[in-house]
Order: sequence, then C-alpha cells, then structure tokens
Amino acid sequence: MTIMTFLHFMREKIEIGIFEVGLGGRLDATNVVDEPACSVITPISYDHMGILGDTLERIAREKAGIIKKDVPLVCSKQHKNALETIITIAKDRNVKVHLQGRDFDYTDKGIINGNGQVMDYISDLGDIKGITVPLLGEHQLQNASVAIRTIQVISQNLGLSISDDAVKIGIEKSFWPCRLEVVPGDPFIILDGAHNGASAEALAHALKRHFTYEHLTMVVGILRDKDTTRFIRSLAPMANRIISTQSTYYRSLDADKLCSRFKRRLFNCESILNPKRLLRRL
Repeated sequence: MTIMTFLHFMREKIEIGIFEVGLGGRLDATNVVDEPACSVITPISYDHMGILGDTLERIAREKAGIIKKDVPLVCSKQHKNALETIITIAKDRNVKVHLQGRDFDYTDKGIINGNGQVMDYISDLGDIKGITVPLLGEHQLQNASVAIRTIQVISQNLGLSISDDAVKIGIEKSFWPCRLEVVPGDPFIILDGAHNGASAEALAHALKRHFTYEHLTMVVGILRDKDTTRFIRSLAPMANRIISTQSTYYRSLDADKLCSRFKRRLFNCESILNPKRLLRRL
C-alpha cells in the first residue's frame, strides 16, 4: 500500500505528500521517506505494546525512529518520560524541535452549540485567531495546533506562501469519520473509534464537554490486544446501559468475554452479536 501511494502521488505530480505512519515508526514502511520536509510526532500513549514495548520510553524510541538528521520535528505535548527520549534522539540527529507548549500552543475559546469548537493558535511564528474546528473533543484542538505548526515549518523550509485564511478554511472543512461522528436521528448516535486507554479518556472528556443527555447506551466492540481495563474505567461509569458486540475481524475480542469484563467490575452488560437485532434493541 505504501508503494502504491508513492506511485499514485508521483503520477498525480503532487507538491506535498503527507504520510501517516502505520505502526510505531522506526520499522514502518513509510520510514523509507528519508528526506521529508518535516517530521511530526503526536501524543504517545500505551498501545501496540506487544510490538512497540511496554514502557512509554520504549514506545517513544520506536516513534522517534522517523526523526531524520537535520530535518525539523513538530512534537505534541508528551509525558515526561516519552519527551525525554524524543529530545535525546532529536539532539543526536541535530534536529530542531518545535514543541507544543513551548514554541506553539492553542487557547480554547469554547464550543459551538455542540457542533464544533473555536480556538486561537498561539505561536512564535505568528498567531491565528478565531479558528473553527468542526471535530469534537479538546484533543482535536491540540491536533489542530500541531497541524498548523507543521504547515508553518514546511512553508518556511520550502519557501511556500500559505495564508492564514487558507489554514483556517482547511481546518474548518475537516471531517474525520468515526471520530465523535454524530449521526442525527432517533436514537441519536455517536460513532467513535477509541481503542486504548488514552483515547477512551479523551472520548469521555468530549462526551461531557459537547453533549447533554438523560440516557446513554454504550455499544462496545474491541480487539483482543487492547487495554479493556482503562477503557472500561473511563467510559462505563457514564453509561446507563452497556451492550457488548464484536466484528468479523479475526482479532476481535469475543463479545461474551468483553461482557464478562464489564460485569466483573459490577457494570450491567448484555451481549448481542447480530447487528440487526442490536439496532432493534436500541
């Protein structure tokens, strides 16, 4: 898939290509891009620990594998242990680090009727005020500020002229399926792909921030290698009703086993595999 992407981008004669790492960084297929205009590391949390390592330092070392000699790095706020690892590797490779919370950040300006939020971007390379972010959750303000800093760094290094208005329009038009995606109707449905402890906590915070409700039914399916303990701890207390299910994907955790994990922590849960039956029960 990575090679297909390279070929497609080449045929389309793109000016800038954005490659998202699939897993980790150091050994990921996308890491064959050896002279990027900029590298970006978003918040590091516990995930894929069987492959990347069981500590934040080890995971950060794998993520930092994308850092290239003399190529600038834009880095989100990180846990202290992860940040120290990243900074050490960046210093060894003579990399200028653009760190969120030090060189750039955002100011939360509040929500818009549950349909979005507004932020000011603050930076030593220039501020951008009144940016509408349609994606829900405060973590998306953090993501947006990282994206803007990346644009600023790339613009400087490549001699591009990208206006603040273009940046604002780009963010205002962003759409991310299954990331707090709202499906209006009866019942009112929210789709989200949270799959580890950190993303479950972000989802819980966003639900409190953007929505008011009298009754919350939570339908959950998860993969076998995910941390169900933190997931359940973050989200289960918010639900009036919990239904476990599973996909046809081979790594999916058995719905009955997932249901038993909720019950072990004294949460009521029922297991429903058939999607049509599940929707009727909502």
